[in-house]
Amino acid sequence: MVPSWKDFASGFNHMDFNSMDHDFLRLNVFRQAGDISHILAWVALLAILCCSRSAVGLSLRTLELYLLVFAMRYQDLAWNFMSAFNWVIKASFLTLALVVVAACHCVPALRRTQNRKADMRPLTALLLLVLPACVLGYMFNQDRTSPFEVAWASSLYLEAVAAVPQLVLMVREASCRSAVSHYIFLLASYRAWYIANWVWRYIHEPGFWQPQAWAAGIVQTVLYLPFFVIYCRAK
Repeated sequence: MVPSWKDFASGFNHMDFNSMDHDFLRLNVFRQAGDISHILAWVALLAILCCSRSAVGLSLRTLELYLLVFAMRYQDLAWNFMSAFNWVIKASFLTLALVVVAACHCVPALRRTQNRKADMRPLTALLLLVLPACVLGYMFNQDRTSPFEVAWASSLYLEAVAAVPQLVLMVREASCRSAVSHYIFLLASYRAWYIANWVWRYIHEPGFWQPQAWAAGIVQTVLYLPFFVIYCRAK
């Protein structure tokens, strides 16, 4: 059942925002570093766009895919108010991605500086990335009868390949803008920290088992390796 606005308002009002620092400190250091890197990546990207007024070297398709990932994964923002910290983090990712994508579509200076010819076409991204991720999400998830669980699993597989259009753009342009490379490095760092977080939890938390997330995370890390090489060369 879809929560009503009244249910959302009631749940939001009962969240304990004073416990956010406690919730954050309860996480292991790898998860903390991962969340910080992830937030910094999107904040840095927004700062790059605002300061330079240029979207040179950025794949709009990758940004749109990340927005879709967050929209699919964080549907529980409407009803899950157990942790104020998690709720704020999820809302921040979704809001930042929405603002970045909207800016790239609506701000004339950003529209003019996009290399749309070198970027992956929307239909190509849909057929090669989005649809396969949705099929995998339906086949491999924790509860096939739950639309939320299917969407959550699909978002894992889609996130694993969301950077592919960015990689394609960089190959076609044969270059990587320095500021963009910092944003990509932070995204890659977030994934590396999360893998360390999974290893730590597997060792210290009996019963911790998330094969879908692990598989998607490994694929995503492998795809980030070319970015890391390019980043090191740029330095």
